[in-house]
This record gives sequence, C-alpha cells and structure tokens, in this order.
Amino acid sequence: MSEALPDPIADNFPPIRAAHLRNVSRRSRLIRIFSHGGRHATKWNEPRHYGPLATGRFDHHPAGAPSYDATHSVWYAALETGNDNNGLHTAIAERYQDTRVVPLSSGDSSLVICRADRDLRLLNLDSRWITQAGGNAAIASGPRSQSRKWARAIRKRYPNLDGLTWSSSV
Repeated sequence: MSEALPDPIADNFPPIRAAHLRNVSRRSRLIRIFSHGGRHATKWNEPRHYGPLATGRFDHHPAGAPSYDATHSVWYAALETGNDNNGLHTAIAERYQDTRVVPLSSGDSSLVICRADRDLRLLNLDSRWITQAGGNAAIASGPRSQSRKWARAIRKRYPNLDGLTWSSSV
C-alpha cells in the first residue's frame, strides 16, 4: 500500500536551507509544452493565471472552482539535464500522462525550449525538506488535489521562492 500525503501545516515547515534548494542557472534550458489554444491558452513565456486545474499537481491558486487570479500563476517546465533527452521525455510524459497520446494534429499545443531571464531559486521536493515538513513522496505521485494543498502552503510560507522542482512520477 502506498503512503498517503497528510495535510500540510505551514507553521511547522522548516527554515529553507541550501540543501533544500535547487538553483537553476539562467543558462539552463527549460522544456515546456503549452496550450496556445483552447480554454486555458497562454503564450510560450506566459504563466497560467487560471486555476487550479484538476490536472495541475502544483497549482497553488486558491482552492475551489477554477478562476482567473492575477496574483497566482503557474508555469510548468522540464529541465534539460544533458544530452540524453530526459527533459524532453519528462515534458512529454507529464503533459500527456492522462491520455498517453500525443495529439500531433490538434493544433492547440506547442513545445518550446527556452531559458529563464534570471537564475531561479526552487524548493527541491526531492530533498529532505519534504520529510522535515511532515510530508512524503506522495507529493509527486498521490492525488493532485492533496499536492495542491501543499503548493498553497509552500507559497504562503516561502513567498520569495521562484517555484518547486521534483522528480516526475511518470
């Protein structure tokens, strides 16, 4: 039986240490598949303000029915880690994990490889931080609704982080 992710208690989260962070250089290549058509269209470099979506594991938008919120946004991307195409494989697997089909003719999604305009400071959910905060590995593999609770609590507790990084469960 797999472990269940408990509700987060932001007041019990540990202080951020260097070992909890993954610093991503502005020279790093990020791989993103984004929707430029459909109900939640964005530009390649634009975060999504509409949420939380049921498919968005770490959408930190306020709980409830999805809506537009100018103060909350997400931008999912995979990090290219070398010449092995792992970032590309991760981006594709994450984006199409529910259907397991890449719709080549739909015309509403595009893939972009880009760089951030500055270095990024990300909380590494694969570090010891998650257990020190009272969570576990189910944050990346359990129900997305529970992971979104954690995303909201992390954003509230650490407002100066640029985002999160984790190992894909797919």
